[in-house]
Amino acid sequence: MRKRLIFAAKIAITILLCALLLRAADWRAVLRQARDVDRAYLALAVLLFIPQTLISAWRWKVLVRPITHIGLVEATREILAASALNMVVPAKLGDFSKAAMLPNVPPGRGKEAAIRAVVEKLSDVVMLLMSIGLGRLALIDATWSFAAIGALAAAFALAHGRLVRRRGSSVLLPFVALTLVSWCVQFTQLHLFLVCCGVEATISQTLQRVPLAIFAGLVPAAFCGIGTRDAALVYLFADIADSSRMAVVGMLTALRYLVPGAIGI
Repeated sequence: MRKRLIFAAKIAITILLCALLLRAADWRAVLRQARDVDRAYLALAVLLFIPQTLISAWRWKVLVRPITHIGLVEATREILAASALNMVVPAKLGDFSKAAMLPNVPPGRGKEAAIRAVVEKLSDVVMLLMSIGLGRLALIDATWSFAAIGALAAAFALAHGRLVRRRGSSVLLPFVALTLVSWCVQFTQLHLFLVCCGVEATISQTLQRVPLAIFAGLVPAAFCGIGTRDAALVYLFADIADSSRMAVVGMLTALRYLVPGAIGI
């Protein structure tokens, strides 16, 4: 009963936040903007769900290789199932369930599998923080931003080496590489959402501002972050685009959680 009440409260908060946002942005303008979305860019952004999911599955497969061997199909199933759970648990905690889904885990290795799920989540948080820093550097000097990419990637690899590396395994480098590629795909998709709505944002502005909106969406106050993330996008891009345009961007961003979750169900 308590879980049902919490879920109902989140749905109510989501509806309230979205209603307030649509009212502030003028819902008629939002509907016009949604109608005028560039369908070619939108289709390209939606297609990126395929490589995004497969890369995440490959990364999980690589990460748990020292514990148990799973195929890419099984890893994809676990990624999508975790996405389904993320629709009902706060802050994407459903991602941790992948450790419990692993088949043929040797006795006594379950805790290690859970730790690797935590490491995977930490790597995503690190990448979001890195992107904010890189976005700021790119606004100052593109040369420094490229130098920072190498330095931060090296620090990222060293930090994860202590958490992930096992004797006789080669997990670290492919894991870091796949994490970088995964977020390149995700930021490309997020930037395409902005472009298809006519938001004239640079790559550096996307890197700097969108992660903050993603963090806002992790606040366990609304369903799938819908409402909190949208409000953050409107605020963060207020100097570039009007609220109706950013409200549509927020709706499209919600697809990142709803589409994999629906397929996972």
